[in-house]
Amino acid sequence: MLAIEAVYATTRKMFPDAAIVAVGPSTPGAVDATVVGMDEAVQNAAEAVNATYVSLIDPPVITPDMVLDDRAHVDDTGHVAIADRVASTISAP
Repeated sequence: MLAIEAVYATTRKMFPDAAIVAVGPSTPGAVDATVVGMDEAVQNAAEAVNATYVSLIDPPVITPDMVLDDRAHVDDTGHVAIADRVASTISAP
């Protein structure tokens, strides 16, 4: 997970005054240990650089019906759900 930390540390160094928004992983399936680990890594890296963290798994944003036939990408409904979660998180007090 060092790569995740490096991305946010480099971003903060390059843009010291920027408002950084870190969006965690999503999954249409079960939130297993791998997904939780990735989510925690993004959250920790975000906190280390004073970024706003957005969870897509707590509560889950993506449902199986939002996933395209390739089983790797979300459809328009999934993109809207993600955008709504990000917007609601960054506009929260």
